[in-house]
Amino acid sequence: MGSVTRGMAVFVIALIAACGSEIPSRDRAEGAYIAAAEAYSQERYAEALEYLRESLRLDPGFYQARLLEGKTLFFQNRMAEAAELFAKLAAKYPEYTEARLWNLRCLVLAASAGNAVSDDAASGNASAGDASAGDAGQEAREALDRELSFNPTDWRVLYLYALLAGNTGDWEKRLSMGRRAETALSDSAKVYLDMALTWYSLGLEDRAQIFLEKARAVSGNNVSLGRLAELTGEFFTAPDKSGDPAEGD
Repeated sequence: MGSVTRGMAVFVIALIAACGSEIPSRDRAEGAYIAAAEAYSQERYAEALEYLRESLRLDPGFYQARLLEGKTLFFQNRMAEAAELFAKLAAKYPEYTEARLWNLRCLVLAASAGNAVSDDAASGNASAGDASAGDAGQEAREALDRELSFNPTDWRVLYLYALLAGNTGDWEKRLSMGRRAETALSDSAKVYLDMALTWYSLGLEDRAQIFLEKARAVSGNNVSLGRLAELTGEFFTAPDKSGDPAEGD
């Protein structure tokens, strides 16, 4: 199926190019972008990139196409390429919130990944990896602080900050940012689930249950908690009760 859809993308692109003298380049770029967005929405990422390359060839300054290219690379797990692209977009278009948010998301993921590597390689002495993880965490915190200085009520920024704090073991900051995110968007099941996860991680199940019930209330009857947990990027599981550390601890 993948080769068929990719072949269709190549055919459509060739058709767009063949109509070059009849259709303005901007219109052709927009047509390719629309096709890319459709492929992206169906998780056909390789096909989406084919359309996006054509769109950007026709109009290199097409912001939406460049942003979608970054998202596509992100979901293909090509993190380094996506991070570089989002950083450039955020610098070139500082007025566009979405570019800044995706840049922040990449910074937080890089810091969290670096912290995980440092934990896995824990030893009695600081290493170059530890320093690198610290630098990534500091860069992410500074970027989040800058964003909050002029965008203090965007729950997405607060949620990213909460994730960064949790991944670096700063539970007080995680709870603080989670509360602020809840205030900014009180009906967000995603925020409620994250708060529940935080309280469970601290072993305070009664508090966790309060936020779990809030998540149930706002999710409606058609969305399972398992699906909501997937949306947070974490699995909602209670701590191990056996007294033994969980695998990987």
